[in-house]
Amino acid sequence: ALGRVAHGFKSASLNVGAVALGELCRELEKDAKAGDTAAAPEQVAAIDSMCQRVLPLLRAEMGQPA
Repeated sequence: ALGRVAHGFKSASLNVGAVALGELCRELEKDAKAGDTAAAPEQVAAIDSMCQRVLPLLRAEMGQPA
């Protein structure tokens, strides 16, 4: 399940140009699909942190308040 979620989030991130976020998701997807979730908590925290930086930029691009 984690690998599927990471895959979807990776795709969505790359579709809107959030390449760094997509790459973080790609790493989580790869590890999860390999059954290696030891680093998952740190990976999810890094994804969350990157989301906090990306969301205001996406909102600005869409003309919405940050």
